[in-house]
Amino acid sequence: MASEVTDLQKIALDKFGKQSALEMKIAVRTKKVSNDKKSAVNASGNLDRSITYEILPNGLEIYANEYVYYVIYGRKPGRQPPYQVIRDWIDDKGIQPDSGNTDEDKDSFAWAIVKSMAKKGTTIYRTYGGVDNGLFSEIFDTESLVQLQDDLIDASIVQYESNLDKKLNNSKILQT
Repeated sequence: MASEVTDLQKIALDKFGKQSALEMKIAVRTKKVSNDKKSAVNASGNLDRSITYEILPNGLEIYANEYVYYVIYGRKPGRQPPYQVIRDWIDDKGIQPDSGNTDEDKDSFAWAIVKSMAKKGTTIYRTYGGVDNGLFSEIFDTESLVQLQDDLIDASIVQYESNLDKKLNNSKILQT
């Protein structure tokens, strides 16, 4: 069972959480991971807006919409993605099918994409083979995690020294 984080550790976690969430939002807005490398993964802005963090009694959690998994790893062939999600994506991206720009044209195009994804998987999946495409790799790299570890250790040492000083001062008061 993990122990609760101290106030000083919360400061280190808050700093890491803020910086990580900000960098994740920037990556979603700007980083191009699909095969065509034409656009970032933030069609609607929902993923960007969903990125938050929370300091818990025993650590830190960073949250994003659950579909972030598919943005990072892609969708493998075999099952159809939800039609409405694809249809909304077409509108969010402002995609105009070659057949025209009516709702019926967009509906048909959405179904074609759904069928293709079920058969071949997403472009991200085909490009990266179902492994991490690196969208957030620079954010959670070894250097960043070692820095967080160092900050947490420093906070623990300061907290320990503070507690030790208090105990020593209390014992001196009792001795006089």
